Amino acid sequence: MQLREPPLITYNSIQKRVQELAFQISSEISSDNLQVIIVLKGAMFFASDLLKSLPPVSSVDFFKVCSYRGNSSSGEIEVQYLPTDNISGKKVLLIEDILDTGKTTSFILNWLCTQGPQMIRLCVLLKKIKSQTVTHINADYVGFEVEDRFVVGYGMDFNNMYRNLKDIYVLEFD
Repeated sequence: MQLREPPLITYNSIQKRVQELAFQISSEISSDNLQVIIVLKGAMFFASDLLKSLPPVSSVDFFKVCSYRGNSSSGEIEVQYLPTDNISGKKVLLIEDILDTGKTTSFILNWLCTQGPQMIRLCVLLKKIKSQTVTHINADYVGFEVEDRFVVGYGMDFNNMYRNLKDIYVLEFD
C-alpha cells in the first residue's frame, strides 16, 4: 500500500474550509446551550480546528465506535465509548470525519435521538459522493465531497496509521 501523491486535500485547503464551516455554523446555530459531540478517533483533528473557530459551547463530549477492520467495513458497529453529558433538551452538533455508507452515522444519530435533544445537526469533514448506500443521511454541514476512495490523514487512519498526516491522501492498496 502507498499514499497517492499529491495529497487529495491539502492542509491549507482544509483550514480554509474549516473557517467557512465555522462561520456558517455560528451564523445558523446559537452557541447557547450547544453540546458538541465528536466521533473518535477520526474526527479529532477536524473537531479541534473547528471548535477553535466557534464561539464557546456548553460542553464537548465524545462517541467512539468502530466498524472498520483494515480497509473495509466489518458490517458490525462496536460501541467503545458513549457520551456522558446530558443532552436532553439541548442543541447538539455531531462532528464526524467521513460520511460513507451512513450506517455508523445513522447508528450514532439514532442513539442520540433517544436522549431527547432539542435538535441535532451533523457536520462532516468528508462526504463520499456515493455515500448513503445503506441509509439516507444528509449532513447539515459538509467540508468536502470526495470520490469513493480510501482516505487517510488529518485524523483518518488505516489500522491506526497515518492519522497524524496534516494533509488528506488516498491510500492505494496493491
